[in-house]
Amino acid sequence: MLPEIRNNTTRMRIIQLFLFLFFTLNSFAQDCKIDGAEVMEDKPLIRKRTILDTATVKVLYELQYREDSTKAEKTKAQTILLCGDTHCMFLDYYTILADSMAYAMEKQKASPLEFMGKIHNLHKKRKFKIEILTDFAKDITSVCEEAIETYAYTEPAASFSWNLAEGDTTLLGYKCSKATCTFRGRNYIAWYAQDINIPLGPYRFGALPGIIMLMYDTKDNYIFTLNGLETNPTTNNLIYQKEEGSLFHKGEKEKMRAIIKKENEHWTESILSSPIIRIDPEVAAKMDRTPDPYNPIELE
Repeated sequence: MLPEIRNNTTRMRIIQLFLFLFFTLNSFAQDCKIDGAEVMEDKPLIRKRTILDTATVKVLYELQYREDSTKAEKTKAQTILLCGDTHCMFLDYYTILADSMAYAMEKQKASPLEFMGKIHNLHKKRKFKIEILTDFAKDITSVCEEAIETYAYTEPAASFSWNLAEGDTTLLGYKCSKATCTFRGRNYIAWYAQDINIPLGPYRFGALPGIIMLMYDTKDNYIFTLNGLETNPTTNNLIYQKEEGSLFHKGEKEKMRAIIKKENEHWTESILSSPIIRIDPEVAAKMDRTPDPYNPIELE
């Protein structure tokens, strides 16, 4: 039987298991019994993708972030930025690896058990559950975020009012200058290297006279550190958009973000009210309904 779920790591593992069953198996039994819970789903579950661009620059950023802003403990994630001539994409590095393997295995007509053995190990390593895709020509950004299900919305591409501040430091052997900005409820400090004339940065950030090497908010909730850079990459270099699929919802930004917030803060109630997850009543009665901490990168 499922334990009382208050530990965030345990909660995320269960979410990952559900999402794994939902998204990575090409076909699976209609009812998937998981220790007191049944997932009711019988659709093809791999979301097809459309290739939009090929990256000319690939940048890796290690992300450390607090899931609970009241605690010092941080979660570590490996993220990746792919930028081409027409589009830019930022997401968890293991999402790209899992997607690439899933599409390859689907093409090879691999069995569900093969999917489970190979893809699930990559899905377990994913920590950052937001995918950012920017279309330069249309000047719009598509945001896709996982909670219990997956939610997407489109909005104008972000713009930044940088303050080029005094101060310098050296990172990875490069002299870096300081800049500050405020973005969606958080104040940030960025260190950028003018000797690497690439105006890119992690998440949505960029438009500085050099690549962002280190960036963090002033309350130490989110820290991005550059740990890899490659021009004209030949592997994991495709910029793509996934089609809408099972457990995928697209709508107005405010509505989607409200649902994401609710599912993160009130996970148990959201699971219990889900039409595609059936929990044994005895298990449901023992599940802790205390609100969970929620510390999103965007506060506004």
